[in-house]
Amino acid sequence: RDGGKTWGDWSFTGVDGMGACETNILRLSSGRLLAAVRYQRPVLPDDLVREGRFKNVFVCDSDDDGYTWSPVRGVSRVYECPGDLVQTPGGTVVLATGQKSSPYGARGHISCDEGQTWQDEVYMLGWGISGGRRRRSGSGRIRLPAVGRTPRVRGHVVR
Repeated sequence: RDGGKTWGDWSFTGVDGMGACETNILRLSSGRLLAAVRYQRPVLPDDLVREGRFKNVFVCDSDDDGYTWSPVRGVSRVYECPGDLVQTPGGTVVLATGQKSSPYGARGHISCDEGQTWQDEVYMLGWGISGGRRRRSGSGRIRLPAVGRTPRVRGHVVR
């Protein structure tokens, strides 16, 4: 509340029974904060997946600079995490995630309303092990790097 000069008030973006980590926060052009949070939990007896942990990216937003957060909303599929957010000059929000199961790689989720809803279509940004951080070029293009298994797959530009 004082521009980060002092700390003390805790802010929670959690869901009971789920661990939260790898949070990335984006200040949207409207001033609202949008957070992408990796949540995970152990496999439960009724789950279709029988091994490992559920790992997904959820989003939540804040209108008071992170003091309070909205309830979380699921975006990614199982084993798509962590998430990194970017907003294009035209206002589209892109959530880039890493796919931690086959086919491995990077995925892109698109929102046209500042993360309130997400398109059903998921974009494959690259194959293989992905990595890197978002970058904005001088022309305003946003690069989401993804390293693939072949020399031809280096990354894609999302406009």
